[in-house]
Amino acid sequence: MTRWPFCALALLVCVGCSGESTTKNDTGQAPDATRTDVSSSADVGAADSGGVRDDVGSTDLGSLPDGGLPDIAVPPQDDMGASVCGNGVLEDGEVCDGDCPEQCFSDACATGLLRGSAATCDAVCQSSVIIACNDGDGCCAAGCAVADDDDCVAVCGNGVVEGNELCDGNCPATCTAPNSCTTTMLAGAAGTCDAECVDTTITACTNGDGCCAAGCTLLNDTDCAAICGNGVVEGNETCDGNCPATCTAPNACTTSTRTGTNAACNVRCVDAPITVCTGGDGCCPMGCTDANDADCPPSMTCTPGDFGTLLKTYTVSNSSHSGPVFSAPLNDGGALVAFHSGGTIHVVDVGPDGSRRGTEHTTTGTRLYGLAAHAGGRAVMVSRGSDILALVAWSPAGMVQIDQTILGDVPHDVVNNEWFGTLLRAGRVAWTGSSWATYNTVQRLWPDMVAHYGDTLRYYDATGTRLGGGWGWGCSHSMEVRISHNGSRTGPVCLSDCYPSKGVHFSHNQERLWTDPTANCGGGYSTQLGASVPTSDGFLVLFAANDMRASQDIGMGKINNAGDLVGNVLWYTGDNVADARPNAAAYGTEVLVGWTSAGTDTYLRANASTGVAIGSPATVAGGALSTASDFFAFPNGDTGWAFSATNIGLAVMEACP
Repeated sequence: MTRWPFCALALLVCVGCSGESTTKNDTGQAPDATRTDVSSSADVGAADSGGVRDDVGSTDLGSLPDGGLPDIAVPPQDDMGASVCGNGVLEDGEVCDGDCPEQCFSDACATGLLRGSAATCDAVCQSSVIIACNDGDGCCAAGCAVADDDDCVAVCGNGVVEGNELCDGNCPATCTAPNSCTTTMLAGAAGTCDAECVDTTITACTNGDGCCAAGCTLLNDTDCAAICGNGVVEGNETCDGNCPATCTAPNACTTSTRTGTNAACNVRCVDAPITVCTGGDGCCPMGCTDANDADCPPSMTCTPGDFGTLLKTYTVSNSSHSGPVFSAPLNDGGALVAFHSGGTIHVVDVGPDGSRRGTEHTTTGTRLYGLAAHAGGRAVMVSRGSDILALVAWSPAGMVQIDQTILGDVPHDVVNNEWFGTLLRAGRVAWTGSSWATYNTVQRLWPDMVAHYGDTLRYYDATGTRLGGGWGWGCSHSMEVRISHNGSRTGPVCLSDCYPSKGVHFSHNQERLWTDPTANCGGGYSTQLGASVPTSDGFLVLFAANDMRASQDIGMGKINNAGDLVGNVLWYTGDNVADARPNAAAYGTEVLVGWTSAGTDTYLRANASTGVAIGSPATVAGGALSTASDFFAFPNGDTGWAFSATNIGLAVMEACP
């Protein structure tokens, strides 16, 4: 049998692979029957050279027909087999194979539908997705929010204010009140989308907060403006809903004229004293007599200095009372008497005959510190509560013109706040002809955080509006004060235990009349103030002191309108008896001086210009000088004062014509 060299076989295989067969049938095609399986079972042995084994099948090449070769071409594709579903291999035409879905996912916003099956390897999920924002379908579609789809939930931080959110991306960091009558605060937080400015309406009537709250008026809130027509007399108003239609003179010696209008709330009854001596008008003006005015009583015959026959006293009230009493004259010869009883300040009108008349004025208060009057009004200065000093004024008809807190009702721990201190309390009020002058002690918290005591002089118009002038801090400490007005200037007098020096001072630090060596800057002193008596060219200042003297004596100093002491202090006593409770006022063309000496009331006439004594002192019982108010002068020249012995009374020392 013929053997083919191995190398020649390899060459024939290569030629066959290129499609060039050496065996041809009559048509040039290799018959299928000549194909030989050249699988790995054909063993052709080892090569003669190199000992290399080449497995090309078990067919004996020598047995083939002469010139014939095995057909080893690649079979056609369809001879390789079709796709098989279930073999776990994704093949042509299959959608799945071994990983086919058995069910499809669905939620509120998408519906999954299974198409085909795993058995045919064409199972697939087809989804229907909701994209519209519709309420009530259970789906919050992509891009939807609570505002346009109620199936959505609020998401803090998405920049959309939704659900219960108050803000989202636009949350306030600070808050500003919309107006002066609203306070605002930041509540909630940006991180929880509930930050908001919570406004609260101010309802309290509070001075100085910039708000006039609903229901408040200028009387209880300085931030309010006076409103004519609200039924409250405030600011510069003289009436509001209660304007008088006509004016009635309070007495026969006064005329009363109506001014202003109801629409402007400025109606006033302007009273003016009758000064002309005219018979038949029912008035006997000051200075008139029965010789030139038939309305005057017959001239009285009296002896100057005969105080026992000239002193008259009248009982005004037997009510229980406490504290000092005060009195002031009226144009018709009557007087006002004021006192404190049971938390109420009473102001009683007493006629020339000593009987009570008209309407009693009252106001709340714990103690009385002064009383003054003029033709168009009357005013008291009173303490209220623990730290308040107030000025209250009425018209002659009893209408309240002023009810003004002038000190207190403030925190005591704020620097520069002022109030009416409890340890040192003194005060007086006077009418200057155009305004009320209030002179009183004051306690102020200074920057050293100590509440020091001093005094203050202020002026208020007829409606209670504070005017300029005076001072904010005077004598310190003021132990006693007095004040009057002479038509040209005010005459305030203080007794100080320390500043500007120890003793009696006129107009704060303008002039010192007397030194008190016992004063100690701690509330200790021995001098007593008596009066500031106005004169045509200045003031007579009365006091009691014992500086370098055998006992406490009564002295008088003359101050001119420039505020200077004229000459030396005059002494009315110089014995070894302690004289106290000095008092003085104009008395006809003179001055009446009074004091107590060893428990006895003593009176003396003095020159109205110089203060020099006229005649000798005389002791007279009945005037109760130990409890007397400040002396005052009646229009007819008499001198009067109130006193509080067993009952409250009015004393009148008649002046000789």
